[in-house]
Amino acid sequence: MNFKKRTREIHFDKFLSEFIDEIESSNLQFGGGGDKRTWQGFVASKQRFASPSADEKSQISIWLENRSEVEDCKVGEFLDSWNDSK
Repeated sequence: MNFKKRTREIHFDKFLSEFIDEIESSNLQFGGGGDKRTWQGFVASKQRFASPSADEKSQISIWLENRSEVEDCKVGEFLDSWNDSK
């Protein structure tokens, strides 16, 4: 994900806080990071041995696409972090 150049530090911090709130309210967790230019990571279910659903992926993708700070965003396929051996 890339952020718009005008995203200042205070706006970036607010975005991060609101993103984590969105992730946690969906019973998911996030790992990754970056800075106010580019960012990447992964989303996993908080439930042991569970994977995020297609609906959860869509919800997170739509949330990111609707953020004014985000210049472009690619949400890849969700993988089973417990069982995928790719």
